[in-house]
Amino acid sequence: MSQNDAPTIREGSQTAHEVYLSVGLALSWWEASEDMLEMLFTQLCGATEPVATETFRVAPRQSRAMMIKSALKHHDTRATPEEASIVIDAIKKIEKLAPTRNEIAHGHVSNITETIDGNIVKRGNFLSSTLNPWGDIASRESNKKYAHTAAEIDDWRDKVRHERGRIMDVWQAIIMRDQAARNRAPA
Repeated sequence: MSQNDAPTIREGSQTAHEVYLSVGLALSWWEASEDMLEMLFTQLCGATEPVATETFRVAPRQSRAMMIKSALKHHDTRATPEEASIVIDAIKKIEKLAPTRNEIAHGHVSNITETIDGNIVKRGNFLSSTLNPWGDIASRESNKKYAHTAAEIDDWRDKVRHERGRIMDVWQAIIMRDQAARNRAPA
């Protein structure tokens, strides 16, 4: 095999610490996005629907998304049509990020060197699964289901942060309108 035919080496992170740090930050931002969705839902429904808020807290993610969409329709004076569209789009994008969240939450960090036909194709520290592509327990070296570097996890985190920020902007706009309405109300 000539030098030009050698497979590209997928480089992992330099240290396990980099991956651990990225995992912690990513999962914290994921939870922050979940908290923001709850804050938006509570702001939309207000104190008039405390049971809905309690139900939201214990509902699975897909149910919470449906509850927010319903709240946006039911309380259509609380958010503008553009704001509702932003929230729905952000929720869809967060939902697409959910499978990777599960990988990040349930993976383990290991230093992997993978070879194919005697050539190194992967080396370094990766967050990977304990399962092989067929769903069986795999050794750390033979795991092929997924392998994320710290940089890939950081990129995922930034996508979550961006969507959280879009939802937060809508939440803040609603709060500001509520505050302005209270300030205009007769004493």
